Amino acid sequence: MEDNTTKKKSLIILLLLFISCMASAQVTKDYEPFIVEGKVWYYENRGFNNSYYVYKVYFEGDTVIDGIKLKRLVEERPGYPAYSPCACYENEGKVWVYYSKYSNRPWTKWLLFDFNCKEGDTVTDLFLYGSEQFMVEKIDIIPSFGRDRHRITITQEENNRRPASAYWLEGIGSRFNMFSLWPNGTGATERFYYCELNGEIIADQSSFGDAALQLSGIQEITTSLSQPPALYDLQGRRVSGTPQRGIYIRDGRKYVVR
Repeated sequence: MEDNTTKKKSLIILLLLFISCMASAQVTKDYEPFIVEGKVWYYENRGFNNSYYVYKVYFEGDTVIDGIKLKRLVEERPGYPAYSPCACYENEGKVWVYYSKYSNRPWTKWLLFDFNCKEGDTVTDLFLYGSEQFMVEKIDIIPSFGRDRHRITITQEENNRRPASAYWLEGIGSRFNMFSLWPNGTGATERFYYCELNGEIIADQSSFGDAALQLSGIQEITTSLSQPPALYDLQGRRVSGTPQRGIYIRDGRKYVVR
């Protein structure tokens, strides 16, 4: 009789442990990895005198800092050689960046994104914002190119210099450039254009839902209705003849040649 009672107690304890494990597993939500080779981010830059160009950012190559394996972040802008301003790694939804402003100074570790945060969390040590505190106000689901992504709304109290809210999109990042939550204030405005994975577009500015920003785009004025709209590459150069496979801009919109 005592053996049966002991067995029942053991089964109940095991069942309670199983339920507890299942509940704690549900607390951490699944998220889309941010650092993926083959993923390319495109940003538009509207600078002084209405200058306009599109540049791209991607991860390529490995490095080790403080014993941690990281991916180099590469940036390509028209007219300049590609360069790597920093390196990143990802852990449980947090994306960390190691950055050194000068080659003879040590690397500094900052938080770039936290896609696994929860509503009510406080986020600090963000790149470019130092020890300033941000509150995770809301997390909602936004449909984007055939899948649902978490959109994270963060706010900063008692700061009249900035808009009320900033946004992260799971696996994609900010509405502005790779590093900024708000416009950089230097006269140039950089905004997220679109992101592709292995040549397929997976998100664009519209993926931020009702928080999407208006893009500058390229507008073409034609003198004849019979003329087809001009085609431009991502550096703003007009394409003549038959375009090769790739992504172009026509009438201020993306145009894909397959």
